Amino acid sequence: PAANALVSADVLEAILTAVDLAVINGSGASGQPLGLLNTVGIGDVPGGVNGADPTWDNLVKVIQEVAIDNALRGNTGWLINAATAFKCARTEKGTVTQGYIWDLDRAGVDNNMTTFVGDRAGISNQVPSDLDKGTSVGVCSAAIYANWGDVLFGEWGGLEVNTSREALFLSGGLRVLGRKTVDVDVRHPESISSIQDLLTA
Repeated sequence: PAANALVSADVLEAILTAVDLAVINGSGASGQPLGLLNTVGIGDVPGGVNGADPTWDNLVKVIQEVAIDNALRGNTGWLINAATAFKCARTEKGTVTQGYIWDLDRAGVDNNMTTFVGDRAGISNQVPSDLDKGTSVGVCSAAIYANWGDVLFGEWGGLEVNTSREALFLSGGLRVLGRKTVDVDVRHPESISSIQDLLTA
């Protein structure tokens, strides 16, 4: 029984990671939901021809894109990857303004980083860090700012876990299969903005 619980927990973790990836960057094809970064109409802030280091200025512009569309309200916040978070922990806001973009001294242990460009943030490594921009190939990160109340997440049923001995019968193995049916939709694309060419390597 303990082994079954351990395997089921691993299957659940793998499925939730896949769901996280689909919600953030799903292609909308082959059974994947259309992820936020591929939704038509969200704000897009270019960093540079070949990408750009994260700066206070270009991250504030991401928030500005939401504000311009009168969508700066509700459950706002950032979603970034670890590469962006810790690059920003080493990047000063500016020559005049004191402090770092992400102030580790004041960051909460639960990832509610109230010091990240004036709002809370969550870290998910499903936010891509291998994007291309110009000559910067496979090294660019995305950062998303949104009113998350306008992101709708639907689930149909719970987690289904089944086992099968047929495929691994000769070796005496057991195959554990899991499935979860979900979808994501955006009520107002203008409530979401991103920058997708941050140099964080």
